Amino acid sequence: MLGRVLTLLILTFTFASAGKASSASEKALALVKTNAYQDGPNCFNTSLLSLGYTHTQIYASATEVEYYLKYHCQEVSLNLKKLEPSSLLTYSEDGLLIHTAVAINTNEILEKNSLYGSKHKEVFGDPAPGKYLLHSVKKSIFFSQLGKKENARAKAYRCEPSAQVLARQTEFESDDSIRRLKKFLTSLGELQKIQNKTELTKKMNTQLLQKFKSLRISEALESSSPSAQKELYRLSLAESLAYQWNLLNCSDAYAKYDECYAPEMQLSIDTLEAFYPQIFRLREKLQP
Repeated sequence: MLGRVLTLLILTFTFASAGKASSASEKALALVKTNAYQDGPNCFNTSLLSLGYTHTQIYASATEVEYYLKYHCQEVSLNLKKLEPSSLLTYSEDGLLIHTAVAINTNEILEKNSLYGSKHKEVFGDPAPGKYLLHSVKKSIFFSQLGKKENARAKAYRCEPSAQVLARQTEFESDDSIRRLKKFLTSLGELQKIQNKTELTKKMNTQLLQKFKSLRISEALESSSPSAQKELYRLSLAESLAYQWNLLNCSDAYAKYDECYAPEMQLSIDTLEAFYPQIFRLREKLQP
């Protein structure tokens, strides 16, 4: 199901930033002291946290990163031997964005290598999939593939200061439909911290579904605006919440992602399944 939500966008970039190195470093040092072994916070979210574009540890979709790349970042020259501090690094294979990191100084990056729990170890050989890693870019299991994999590509971006980006978010969230999507996404972020399965199942099948209904999330996604930027922001929120919701519907997702549908989550699963077509319609509407 998750693969259906991924989307590729053709992007153009403008803008510049300054004076964020110390801020990114401080955020990185705070994150690296923590772990996030539960399915949820991923590399995309880690990069957005480091840049100050979000304050919530939760799954972020590729579309959410692509939104910021399109409207708040500018591509710059990439030199892995001398990184530009606070630059956002992207790693793609066959044109598909699959990983990001933030340069903390000229040599080190902050990244998080989790990919649906321990499945990551099977795919990439990473012994610590749940940890935030602050290390040399040469140690990255992604960026170390450059030159080894013919289909691997990396880029670097200089992005706007967080205050400027958050101001635009606040502007968009004055729209009640956008605000409701953001509120629901935040509630999913709180649920993914729950480690007790029984408690999580109960809240997923009751509180979460009640909130989905009371916040009128289906209506929020059907709303529209003439602003292409605002609509891409709406889509990015919807895809991120769908990913995180799907992960929460999984039983033992950390150990066995391919068998993630749990009967006890059926009510939640059914509601999410019914919501997906709306996301697909919005994505198709925004495709060039």
